Amino acid sequence: MDIYCTNPGGTRFKVLPKDFTITFPKQRDKLEPRTMSLETGRSVPIQQFAVIIAVDRGSPRFRGYVKTYQIDSNKNRSFEISGIESLLNQRYALNYFYPKGTINFTDLFSDTLTDLAQPGLLAMANSALPRGLPYTVYNATENIIKLTGAGKSSRFSTYPIYGQDYRYVRKMDEATILGDLVYLDNAFYRDDTDLYVKLKNHYHRGWRDVGGLYVENAFNTTVKPGTFDQPTAMLTGSLQTDNDPIGDLMVDLANASGFYVHFHDDWNSTYIDILDTEGR
Repeated sequence: MDIYCTNPGGTRFKVLPKDFTITFPKQRDKLEPRTMSLETGRSVPIQQFAVIIAVDRGSPRFRGYVKTYQIDSNKNRSFEISGIESLLNQRYALNYFYPKGTINFTDLFSDTLTDLAQPGLLAMANSALPRGLPYTVYNATENIIKLTGAGKSSRFSTYPIYGQDYRYVRKMDEATILGDLVYLDNAFYRDDTDLYVKLKNHYHRGWRDVGGLYVENAFNTTVKPGTFDQPTAMLTGSLQTDNDPIGDLMVDLANASGFYVHFHDDWNSTYIDILDTEGR
């Protein structure tokens, strides 16, 4: 098996390990990320948060990131690597209600934001701004807030922005000048430094404090939908999300509906599979 590393902001290179082990747990009730232990010599330049890929006969079998590492007295290094899917438990679901019989598993686990559609959980993981994000009220009368430091030069860049109402996510209009927000609803303006957002109050009361804004793929986990054995299977009960770890939530939902969760990888993405059988 070959091991490859991509350091933050770097290019991929091959690693010659002293030793490694990989664990592939079964997903029961909660997300149990795959793990890898890797030992290398002192000259191997693996950095914190590097992406590590284990490849068997040309096909990726494990993809994770460096969670922790230690250096011994001889300056050899030991790395603990967590599967990329573990990032899903570092993302928390916003306050949202999915009524019974309104969404199938393909859409529920979707990573794509669609105007006037219910948000998928992977899209929420990759795009939702966390609750409690600091803001200032820019114009109380017009319900305009300012997110300092969230302009074009931030990780939000020029990505599309969506607002969540009680039924759907809505793609927001971008104003060409800040003053135009007064005349618009569900719109935003951004300069290089800051982001200004206006959402109508009745679309999501209190959204500024409990969450309700998405910047498309600004927090991309690189986890995508994979194989669904029954893609049209419907959510059999109503679901209320509220600050749940998204990885645990997805596993719970799949298992409660009689499915099993598996993960597989390619060179640049990790895929969540929702299957009928446990052993596949």
